[in-house]
Amino acid sequence: MRRRIATLTTAAAALLAAAALATPAAADLKLGVVDDLTGGAASYGISHVNGIKMAVDEINEAGGIKGIGKIELIVEDDATKPTEAVNAANKLITRDKIDFMMASCASSSTLALVPIHTRAEVINLNSCSSAKPITDPLPNGKPNPWIFRTQYRSDRTAAFVADFAQKELGAKKIGVLNDTNEYGRAAAEGALKHLEESGHPAAAHETYNSGDKTFSAQLLKFKEAGVDTVAFFGYYQEAALIVKQAKQLGLNIRMVTTDVLHTPVFVELAGNDANGVLVTTAFTKDSNDPRAVKFTEAYKKKFGKDPTGQSAMGYDAVYMMKWAYEKAGSKDKQKVRDALAGISGVAGVTGETKFNERGDDTRPFLVTVISDGKWIPYDEWKKGRR
Repeated sequence: MRRRIATLTTAAAALLAAAALATPAAADLKLGVVDDLTGGAASYGISHVNGIKMAVDEINEAGGIKGIGKIELIVEDDATKPTEAVNAANKLITRDKIDFMMASCASSSTLALVPIHTRAEVINLNSCSSAKPITDPLPNGKPNPWIFRTQYRSDRTAAFVADFAQKELGAKKIGVLNDTNEYGRAAAEGALKHLEESGHPAAAHETYNSGDKTFSAQLLKFKEAGVDTVAFFGYYQEAALIVKQAKQLGLNIRMVTTDVLHTPVFVELAGNDANGVLVTTAFTKDSNDPRAVKFTEAYKKKFGKDPTGQSAMGYDAVYMMKWAYEKAGSKDKQKVRDALAGISGVAGVTGETKFNERGDDTRPFLVTVISDGKWIPYDEWKKGRR
């Protein structure tokens, strides 16, 4: 068995220590979380776990889950590595005997652990991974009953991004640029398919590998093709370099993408070149919506920093779990699973969730525009709030 998270960064270690101190020693329900507290997706994982922890603390301070009791939060780091995610999931299920799971922000990690929690018949309410195969049917062709996802599925998001670029932004020539990782490939396929079906195929399609530093070849091909809008599907490290290098090459192209760029790290790395990038998400701290304002204030008070979309998604997932247990009226996992599948009327910070037959959320998208370090809702931005 691997060592319990001994190699975490200082911030991640402090987060776990705080979680342990805030949780009762003998709680009535064990929530196991596997997430990216170190590694390439740590920016997402730490924010996500913060949101989960905040909700757990609130619920426990209010007396716990009605009819069930208080929640014990057990967090494991997967270091953004599928092998570590597998080890963590096995530990949580076999040694810690968790009742419920939430894992993980990295799609590759989530894909690796889905077979594990499925065999153990443990519910995984994922609120951070978007790769299409996560909610694929079982070998018998039936939906996997033990996976639910509130994060937007990559191909659905990609199709929306392409549609938004055409219909709302008036894009004439769209270029698709994606990482060759699981998330990037699946999202790009969705965008390319949608563009083809709409009668306006992509003007160009380019890829890169995680960790690449130079993107002039891809950008110059976009320039030759007359691309005016780029549908981007990759992580923040490369995205920051891409927007900077595009400006250096004199390219005036818009970037439309998913909530993988809804992280302060992207703005820190890209600086002013991040301005104007359009990001789909389910939440933004910069919205005037009263629920968003209240959540943002509480999160900042607790953690001393702004929440991200991942923070809000993790927070809402815990309250969905609470609702499902109270609806089921017991810890019977089949009853809880059935309650969660039929969730309705639960409006969280990110909106109201409704699951389809695959366990994917069908809530509408929120489009934001990055402007001076803020993710402003597109409709507000259009009206002059910049």
